[in-house]
Amino acid sequence: MVGKVSIRAYPVEERIGFVWIYMGEGEPPPVEEDIPEELLDPRMVICARITDQEGNWRYAVENHFDDAHANSLHRSALYSVFWRQPAWRTGIRVVRNGKWLEREFEGQYFEGEYPGLGRWPRHSTPKRRAPVTVSVQLPGTGRVAYRQFTAYKFFTPIDKGHFRFTQLVTKRATGLGPVIFRLQYWLYRRWLYHVLFNNQDMLMTKVSHTQGPERLFRPDVSITAWRKACEEARREQMAVGLPKREGWPGRA
Repeated sequence: MVGKVSIRAYPVEERIGFVWIYMGEGEPPPVEEDIPEELLDPRMVICARITDQEGNWRYAVENHFDDAHANSLHRSALYSVFWRQPAWRTGIRVVRNGKWLEREFEGQYFEGEYPGLGRWPRHSTPKRRAPVTVSVQLPGTGRVAYRQFTAYKFFTPIDKGHFRFTQLVTKRATGLGPVIFRLQYWLYRRWLYHVLFNNQDMLMTKVSHTQGPERLFRPDVSITAWRKACEEARREQMAVGLPKREGWPGRA
């Protein structure tokens, strides 16, 4: 005997070469609410890499916005070999810029004297500074603005221990600009940035887990501010009568 199979149909939209699926409850909002508006610019050149990764997608989002990880974890990456990265910062705070949360600092210092350890970095070589702006927005989208391009990251849960990682590098360009940008991507940027650089983040996400109470320190204000934004959004959702679900009800 063959039983009936109920298949739920999800609303879908196509934008910027991707299919966006609304998996929440109730009437779906316009898809543009979940897509960074700058990506909809017809001059935007987009190069993408999509992979399935081990780990919980929430840890991946937090790792992206975590202020403390980059200057230690990525210091050995080939992509950042010519960057002069801060050794420490002061006055970190998280501010809202439209839909985005962003980190700000009072000061950045590129070397320092540490009691009992000495000066670090010990060997200061001439390197260019790499000013970046790191942002995050609901339901789980990251952005890193560099001088040469802007990177976007979409973290889509598959199950508790796996997620789909969509990485974009983008730039507004006309004329020969799109051809040059795509050539740069396939010659070196894909492998140095999307693979080697960001795979360091994926390793951290894979081994991240929670056992007992967390031990936080001052730079973790970036993580706690993100969690607070998620909780506030959840309370707003519950206030309008939508049912509670596991995970974040958004688009995949």
